[in-house]
Amino acid sequence: QRSSSLKRNKWNNGSTSTFEERQAKKRRLADIKQLEKDMKEEKRQAKIEERKRREENLARKAANEMKNTVLQTMTKTHKIKTMNKKQLRQIKKTAINAQTGNLELVSPWKKN
Repeated sequence: QRSSSLKRNKWNNGSTSTFEERQAKKRRLADIKQLEKDMKEEKRQAKIEERKRREENLARKAANEMKNTVLQTMTKTHKIKTMNKKQLRQIKKTAINAQTGNLELVSPWKKN
């Protein structure tokens, strides 16, 4: 047959497919989309776990650093007024957390 004599339309370019073929193609596409969705969800879960692990490590590192510090109490607080900026940066104020009982750094400007 000549191509000019074939009946064509704009949706299938002249090729005809059966209903079963169309349904099979539709199922394949649905399976591919589901697989993509599963892969994206798996990647998202991995990111969440990695972020959680990183936060736990940072918290543990901060706690260990706090345990390792050597503290020195200042009894003569009037000396603070004569200190220069570099010395003032070295001063850290600590407080005991009521809920956990751990020693924490607090802002030196915070009122008790």
